[in-house]
Amino acid sequence: MKPARPLARRHDAGVTLVEILVSLAIIGAMASVVMLSARPAYRGGAVEIDARRLAGLLDLAASEALTTGDRIVFAWDGSGYGFRAGEGALPAFAARTALGRGISMTGEPAQAQHAIGGAFDAAFTLTLEAGGTRWQVVFDGIAARASRAASLRATA
Repeated sequence: MKPARPLARRHDAGVTLVEILVSLAIIGAMASVVMLSARPAYRGGAVEIDARRLAGLLDLAASEALTTGDRIVFAWDGSGYGFRAGEGALPAFAARTALGRGISMTGEPAQAQHAIGGAFDAAFTLTLEAGGTRWQVVFDGIAARASRAASLRATA
C-alpha cells in the first residue's frame, strides 16, 4: 500500500489576507477622494471665523478711536471691509480684509461706511452668511459682538 499523499494546495484556490488588505486600502483611498471632492465648497465654521474676526477688529478700532481721539471710518461691501483714520488706512488695518469664499455680508443700516469714535450713535449690524448659516456682528458704538443668527433654512 502506498503512503497517503498529502493533498497539494492549489495556489489559485482562494484569496490571501494580503490581497484582501490591499483591496481594502485601495477602496478606502478611492472613497476618501470621492468624499473630499463631493464636499460642499462652504464650511459652516468659515462664517463664524469671519464674524468673530470682524467683531475683534471693530473692538480694536473703537479702542484706537477712544485712545487717540480720532474718528475711524469702517468701510465695507458685500465681499470685504477695511478701516481708515484721518488721511489713510491704520497701520494695524492697512490691508482690506476679504471675506471667505462664498460668504456675503449685508448691513443695517445699509450704508457702506460707518464712523467709529466720538459719538455713540454709530451703531450698526452686519450679517455674514453662506450655505444657510448666518452670523451677526452688532456694533453698538462702543463694542462689537458676534453671535449666530437664525438659519436661513429655519426662517424659510
